[in-house]
Amino acid sequence: MQKIGFAINSFSENNPIDTILTNTNSQFAGLWVEEPSSINEIIKYKPENRIDDLMDNCEMLIIDCSAQQKFEIISKAIKKGVVPIVNNIDGLNTAALFLLQQLANEIGVNIVFANLGYELNKNQTALELPFIGHLKRSVRESINTEEDLLRYLKNDIATALKISKLDVRKTRVYGLPACSSIPISLMIMVDFSNNSVFTYTFQQNTALSNFELEVLLTDSSKNISISFSEHNDDNLRETLQNFQNNFQNIKNIELALETSRLIDSILSKINQ
Repeated sequence: MQKIGFAINSFSENNPIDTILTNTNSQFAGLWVEEPSSINEIIKYKPENRIDDLMDNCEMLIIDCSAQQKFEIISKAIKKGVVPIVNNIDGLNTAALFLLQQLANEIGVNIVFANLGYELNKNQTALELPFIGHLKRSVRESINTEEDLLRYLKNDIATALKISKLDVRKTRVYGLPACSSIPISLMIMVDFSNNSVFTYTFQQNTALSNFELEVLLTDSSKNISISFSEHNDDNLRETLQNFQNNFQNIKNIELALETSRLIDSILSKINQ
């Protein structure tokens, strides 16, 4: 039975600690809360005052803290041989992810991301044969900030990269209005070294919100099953179970790093 610790930004009554422990057959190792003022007087699990004390007592650490603390906490966990289960890549730029990858490889610790793209079915692995992938994202609301745009781009680009071998060759980006940092319409084409390609279209202010993914192979259209759960806690529990079962398509640092690199390239071309 693995010992799991929790490093969270704030405490709420709906925190899924019990559910995660039960569903993964794990032992509670401790809790650290970034904002102690959020803790009620009556709490089942008494938090640690120092996160280092928590890391000394766990094998895996669920990290759902602020972007400002994320890099430092992940780094500390790796150095202590603790597997970090990170909620998302927010607050981690390409340089930070590269440093974490180097550190993880040096020490031999996996880094797992719980919310990085939609879940593919468990039999889906990166395609060896050339493919043409089509992704379409339509959003009803108006996107007014780059942060909101990035929320969609990170999720959708990571989903697309799960069907590839992470060998991006060239990226082309087209946006309307031209030279706008937050385009109303966006089209992205990504070529891979094995002559595969995926196209991604993003459209805001549409009648309905939707996401579609189709993959074309030489002689057929491949139906890829997507899980559209918007609940981070559900994704977190499934990620832990997959990691414990050694699933090969677990979301890892390589996918996070390639997603960040591709997002950097897309943003640089949008703003040209």
